[in-house]
Amino acid sequence: MALIPKVEPKQDKKNIAVRLDEETHRMLQRYAAFIGNASHEYIIVASLKRLFQKDREFKEWLDKNPATSERGLQSTDDVSANT
Repeated sequence: MALIPKVEPKQDKKNIAVRLDEETHRMLQRYAAFIGNASHEYIIVASLKRLFQKDREFKEWLDKNPATSERGLQSTDDVSANT
């Protein structure tokens, strides 16, 4: 059973650029095929949402660091993640 549902909900989006190593990209392609040819974008978003939901330390950090404003946060527009 897939951990990510096959439904792709419509939402407003922000753009980012991500570079993946070959193995991660290959596994992303294979997972897309596994769940019915979902888009890479959908898999990445669903994976991040699952990560944010399951990470207890991150939840604790969020409780201690409420987002009272967008100031000080890095914009997700045109951000390149060089991993």
